[in-house]
Amino acid sequence: MNNIYLYLKAHVMRSSVAAVEFAKRNPSLSNIQFAEKILIIKSTSEKLKLEKCSGNKIFQHEKLTKYISLSNEIKKIRNDYTNKKRGVIRLTGSSTPFKRPYDFSNENLIGVDLKNKDLRKANFISSYSIDENRENKGVDFSGSNLKGVDLTQTKLNGSIFINCDLTGAKVYLSDANYSNAKLDDAEIKFSDEFLFLALIDGSLSNYTLFNTINSIDDKYYKIKISLMKKITIMMNSIIKQNDRNIKSINNLLIIDLIIDNVLSKEYYLDDEKIYELTKYLFRVKYRNDHFYSNLFQNGFFKRNLSFYLDVVSELYKDGRSHYRMTRNCGDFMITNNNEFIELMVLSLHHENNDIQEKARRLYKKYLDLKTVKPFVEKEDFGNGNHEVDWSEKDYNNYILLSDNKYYSNKRNVIIISHENLINMLFSHDTEHEIRWNNFFLYIDNENQAMERINYYDLFNNDFKIFKNNYNKNINKVMCNKILPMLKLDNFYNQFYSAFIGNAIIPEQKLVSIENQQKLADIFKMFLVFSNENIKHASLKEEHYHELCQSLEIESLNNEEKAKYLLSLATLFVKYSSNAVFGTESESPEILRSYAYALLSKASELNVDLMNDCFNNWGNRLLGLDKAFTCTDILFSTMNYYMKENFNNIYNVIMPSHWR
Repeated sequence: MNNIYLYLKAHVMRSSVAAVEFAKRNPSLSNIQFAEKILIIKSTSEKLKLEKCSGNKIFQHEKLTKYISLSNEIKKIRNDYTNKKRGVIRLTGSSTPFKRPYDFSNENLIGVDLKNKDLRKANFISSYSIDENRENKGVDFSGSNLKGVDLTQTKLNGSIFINCDLTGAKVYLSDANYSNAKLDDAEIKFSDEFLFLALIDGSLSNYTLFNTINSIDDKYYKIKISLMKKITIMMNSIIKQNDRNIKSINNLLIIDLIIDNVLSKEYYLDDEKIYELTKYLFRVKYRNDHFYSNLFQNGFFKRNLSFYLDVVSELYKDGRSHYRMTRNCGDFMITNNNEFIELMVLSLHHENNDIQEKARRLYKKYLDLKTVKPFVEKEDFGNGNHEVDWSEKDYNNYILLSDNKYYSNKRNVIIISHENLINMLFSHDTEHEIRWNNFFLYIDNENQAMERINYYDLFNNDFKIFKNNYNKNINKVMCNKILPMLKLDNFYNQFYSAFIGNAIIPEQKLVSIENQQKLADIFKMFLVFSNENIKHASLKEEHYHELCQSLEIESLNNEEKAKYLLSLATLFVKYSSNAVFGTESESPEILRSYAYALLSKASELNVDLMNDCFNNWGNRLLGLDKAFTCTDILFSTMNYYMKENFNNIYNVIMPSHWR
């Protein structure tokens, strides 16, 4: 086959085989680049066909394998060509302008020193920077003067322009670092080919797009907006070409990246096109998420309320149309009820009237949903007239749905006021006392008596919107009162750190003779030891009253007080175990003694609380009657007993990560 025929077959018929063979016989940069371009287009097309193909994919796989083989061959041709062209000129000397326009056209700039140079008259047409492994390394232009330079026809992705003067320059690269660069009147764009491939193949290259944008100073926000707009427009185009379905998890990750970066700067959403396209990306993300994960990022919630309200409104409209989709967008208020309620809490009483009105219109639609509407008719709702009333924040205007699976018919419901809800959700923002039982709970459509509610299960399983805040707040009494009361001195930080869930390193174990002696000096102040058996310790009476005062249980009867003390005993069994301050063979003896004293006092207050367990647990703690003394196993036994018998009280004492 002669060269003319090969050339025509490659350029007219777009034959990838002919293009590679022609480049092999006539190695030049333009011939190699043409073959590479053909292969990229062909392989990308086959990838798309493969994704869309629902039947036998053998034919597409075979074609894709052929293109991979040809790509390896053209890579070898390029390497051979590059090695022959290694006679690279290295620039040295002063930063004054060259006496004549320097011509870098068609040059491989790998290894060329272009830092701190005056390159205002340089010609970079078709220049590139590729190493012997055919990897694009880019060029380091740091500190150079590139005023008015045209870099639109280069292959220099990965280049560095730190501290460069690019005033009036034109740069079309999709991977570049513009940190502290002057970009006045500059034309900065992405390479369309690179941008398309980054978005379509789900590769890590899409991260470089946002790194490139984020490297630009915010004072050039118009440039950043134009680049972000280009990404959103192309991504939306790709989605629509794929019939609005995103089949690749990588593509969902790219959508998340786009959304997160758009929301990271307020000026992006000031652009009407980006605003609308980002709303569309949220709709696509929701339709294609089969894991029912959160749609919104909490970090961007408060400063993008108006935008999020518009997104939810669009989802609601989608659900009312005959729009074909994987998942019904109108269900968002139900499936993602936690997110919806949090959005409403932040918006319904907002000082911005536009946000407030948007939210109230949306919430009215929520109350009309068939899952929610029956609870509007409850006497507990609103101001008692079966309708929402925004005139007072202590009216019970909120209806929350439990986290049951979406298709379950059983949903627990909470009816609650704005004042109580906002305190329960955002206690760190308020000094008000949190009342964790000031609401109406409906299970199977029946109002539940407060004393029958297991609050730990309710907030950790059914209404996880409260989970983190509830667990943090119920243990405040331990962090703020009990641990400080013990006067742990230098050990306080270790006890506190373990209590809040930090990992214990070997150096923090408290089994050395020195540490055990120091601990004993602290805890002996609270204990009385029996003359008959030194191992039998009991609480000093004044210490017992201090505990009751700190736990705020002075007014409770002895049976209830005993439950708190037994819970405390279980906590100190945990502290003494291998999981915390003990080891497999040793544990701090004084902590075991203190746990026993609490156990003993609990039994004294309520002899029926533990029944036969008291002797068993006591012997394990003290090592009597040949009992098995492992406190890890003892804690597991006691932990199960507490949760089965008085979980609400136990949760006040024991942190969630140890339960």
